[in-house]
Amino acid sequence: MLNNSKYLEVDSNNQNDDDDDGNYDDNDVHSSIQHPTNTTANQYHYSRSLSIIKRILTTNLTDDEGLLHLYRYYLCGVVALGESGDDNREEDGVNVDDGGLAMVKLVKLWIFSVIGIMIVHPLARWMEWEIDEDYTLQNFIQYDFSIVLMDLLFFFIVGRLYNTSTRGIDILFPWGIFGTLGAIYPSIANDFAFLRHSISMYDIMCSWPIILFVYSLMLLALGIGFGVAIVRSHHRRHVLRSRIIEAMTLLCLFVLPYLKSDSFHLHHWFGMWFLGMQSNAPEWWSRTFQAFALGSYVNGIAVYGRDPILGCQLAFYRSTNLDCEFMQCYMEDLGG
Repeated sequence: MLNNSKYLEVDSNNQNDDDDDGNYDDNDVHSSIQHPTNTTANQYHYSRSLSIIKRILTTNLTDDEGLLHLYRYYLCGVVALGESGDDNREEDGVNVDDGGLAMVKLVKLWIFSVIGIMIVHPLARWMEWEIDEDYTLQNFIQYDFSIVLMDLLFFFIVGRLYNTSTRGIDILFPWGIFGTLGAIYPSIANDFAFLRHSISMYDIMCSWPIILFVYSLMLLALGIGFGVAIVRSHHRRHVLRSRIIEAMTLLCLFVLPYLKSDSFHLHHWFGMWFLGMQSNAPEWWSRTFQAFALGSYVNGIAVYGRDPILGCQLAFYRSTNLDCEFMQCYMEDLGG
């Protein structure tokens, strides 16, 4: 009787009457049993959708291994593929990696970075961002192209983009999304009036608005947190000591020799190039900042050109040292 009362109570409230016929029948029993199955199906579709999105974001536009295979097949011949048909050569029966896959990744870095520069250059003019009006793509090809390739080679090596765990940069996440963000953010930031201040003691004490202090403190906090995360990652992989030595060596080579010069100017292309190389941990957040830094480097080159960090001092030295004709008036005045 107690059980029957419970069933009657449920039936009176129509809690399990799925077909709304007023009667709790076998069809309603089957319907109630199917609910967990429907939930499982929804979870399956949700998981499958996430998997598809992840595949879209992390799939290369052109497969690295496929490009290497085609290159070796058509230009090197079938023998270059090895007897096993894989991507490595065989020497004395030993499978040897000849660095072909790393070269494919480097060429991709070169190609997509140069394409980015050629896109951002006209985009900045169309959007009326702050630019160097006299800098053209012809100037880029004539004066900066080869040195930019050297910059990217250094970025590739120090940034550990050759690692097998790192895919080529022709993927949406993180390179496509955050590389694009880095390529436009520096120019957009110039439109904010509170950011139009220099980092000098006088300007900081006398001209900086409150919002700029807040912005700087947020960047400082993010930078400290990111630095701690990088150190922990290197420590966990037992490479912290070598990475510290590497970073100090690069600092001594590329920064310290110029700090004493009054003409030293830390262009954003240089700063992001240098910091992006140091973000060489394998975790996704490290590669995300590296992509943003590469995009900012592209922005600096496309908008202003690869101006030297010593500015006019370097230009003056080269002009006078080479006895350029347009410097003759200056030399004559100096001699007189």
